Amino acid sequence: MNNNIIRLRLDNNSKRTRLKIKSKLRFCIFSTLVIALLVFAVSLLIMDGKAMTPVNYKNIYVYQGDTLWSIASRYLPKGTDLRSFILEIKTVNDIDKALIYTGQELIIPIYPDSKELAESKTIASIE
Repeated sequence: MNNNIIRLRLDNNSKRTRLKIKSKLRFCIFSTLVIALLVFAVSLLIMDGKAMTPVNYKNIYVYQGDTLWSIASRYLPKGTDLRSFILEIKTVNDIDKALIYTGQELIIPIYPDSKELAESKTIASIE
């Protein structure tokens, strides 16, 4: 370690090593930076990068035979659990239950890696 931050002192009477903080300000700054980096790293792991992914929204209409499950699977981002995506659609649309009706307008979150966006890019590149 840096001698300016921590100085080791050995006692002759015991074999325990004691740490003495030489500069409290530097120690506080260093501790704060370490904690901030740990919080940032943990948040990246928990959020799986979704917090930094820009989201667009698409308005769709429910057709006869559509379910939240089928709609969510159509727009599902890669690596996302279908059930959590359904929950996100329900949250955005303020829906309590999974009941949707023909003609109902839904707002669907669209991520850059969603299936619908990938399929439309493939069709556009073929034409």
